[in-house]
Amino acid sequence: MAEQASGNIATEFAPRYRFWTDKVFYFFLILAVLTDVALLGVIQSVYPQLPERLPILFNAQGQADLVANKVYLYRLPLGVALLILVNGAVCAFFIRSSAFVARMLMLTTCWIGLLLLAGLWFIIR
Repeated sequence: MAEQASGNIATEFAPRYRFWTDKVFYFFLILAVLTDVALLGVIQSVYPQLPERLPILFNAQGQADLVANKVYLYRLPLGVALLILVNGAVCAFFIRSSAFVARMLMLTTCWIGLLLLAGLWFIIR
């Protein structure tokens, strides 16, 4: 019983993780935002030269499976921006004990943005 009481006291007074003071979290957040801005910048720079309809999905043989209007490309940075907001909200309201989880959520957002940037390269080339 004494062990159980000391365990509760230790967890009761343990410092809670606050992501807004975490420099690594902010680094990943800034990197995710910069990736999103780069994605939007690339789309803006090549948009006038693009044909009206673009192949956006390819099969294993490299043939186009899906063709869409070029406006569809703006969904990519919008998706990354929404992911940044959702992961930020998850960190703010649900991640109370683990800096690792909060950092990995933002790092995952950065990776998704970079993957979309690479995918955009294959679409516009």
